[in-house]
Amino acid sequence: MIIKDEQGISLAWGLSKSIEQRARRRAFWVACFVENLPSGSRILEIGPGLGYLTELLVKKNLSVTTVEQSEKIYRMIKNKMHRLKVTIINKNFLDLNWSDTDERYHALVGVGILHHFWYHPEWSHLISKPIRNGGKIVFLEPNPRNIIAQFIFNTRFGRYLFSLDPKECLKKEPMIIRDLQKAGFNNITISPCDLMYPLPVNLPAKYFDQMEKNVPQFLLKLTAQSILIYAEKTEVT
Repeated sequence: MIIKDEQGISLAWGLSKSIEQRARRRAFWVACFVENLPSGSRILEIGPGLGYLTELLVKKNLSVTTVEQSEKIYRMIKNKMHRLKVTIINKNFLDLNWSDTDERYHALVGVGILHHFWYHPEWSHLISKPIRNGGKIVFLEPNPRNIIAQFIFNTRFGRYLFSLDPKECLKKEPMIIRDLQKAGFNNITISPCDLMYPLPVNLPAKYFDQMEKNVPQFLLKLTAQSILIYAEKTEVT
């Protein structure tokens, strides 16, 4: 069952075992990129979903704040966030204002979030605001080269079938890199991951990691479900 928000927009995750395993696998990949941060580092997560990534960040002794715009999802997860001692903000991330006196975060993370922002001409500048100089972003997003993703996002029937938000879209890697560089990010890497069919979706991440190492890079770029985006905010001297 796919869970939808109060506006009927698909959140691309549900309650089946296979979908849960996929969500946990994707959360694992993102969490790996912040595991070397010192204990207590401040992390801002956008769109926690059911909290799989949040749980991993808390286990790494990181100080987590999460932003969830849907009132429906906020009500579903607020008790869980309270137990995890995570601050949850029930607002649209793009509507948040960051003053010069606000304490900045060591990392900004999320799974399946940026493709909701790419329509906005200033998306990369907006995500840079809450991050401290030298901080990082880590996001897992739909792979624009994957033919299934192209069907879902680029055809009217696909968008209807998957109940997409009208603003959701794919973005090609060179354009992502260009926008991030304009906002002061460097050390940008975009890596394909999360193999598509015929592999079963309920395999843990470690098995996918092993299999992906044996797949030629050109084929992985076409068959991976996701791309992992990593970048660092330029240090101001």
